[in-house]
Formats: sequence, structure tokens, C-alpha cells
Amino acid sequence: PSDGHILIINPDHLVINSLTIYDVVGKEVMVLQGALVQDKIDLGQLTNGSYTLKFHTEKGTSINRINIVK
Repeated sequence: PSDGHILIINPDHLVINSLTIYDVVGKEVMVLQGALVQDKIDLGQLTNGSYTLKFHTEKGTSINRINIVK
């Protein structure tokens, strides 16, 4: 679970072109492009629940899930 702040661990130092976040029903709730995708991201404006994070990198797409509990 997360309180709304997440730390992006990128051991291969891939260029992250964008991050798209979807809620539990698949609705796009946030998109961060290029330089806005940093090591630490504040998702505090999102409500409690499960979210899917879709990272678009120079080598393809990576999907992760996160639960926000405040």
C-alpha cells in the first residue's frame, strides 16, 4: 500500500517517456509525460483504491499495480 507517494525504481536507467495511471475500472485518471516522470511521484490527489501504472519506456511498456490507502 501507498499513502499517495510512490518511489520509481529504475535500475536499468531506462528513459521513461510517459506514465499513465488507470483506476480499477480502467478509466485513465492521470498522464505524466517525459520530464514529469521523476523518481518520486505524488499521487495524493487520487482517492483510496487500486490503480494500474503503465510505464512507456524506450524498450517497451511495463505495467505495475498499486493500492493507495490514506
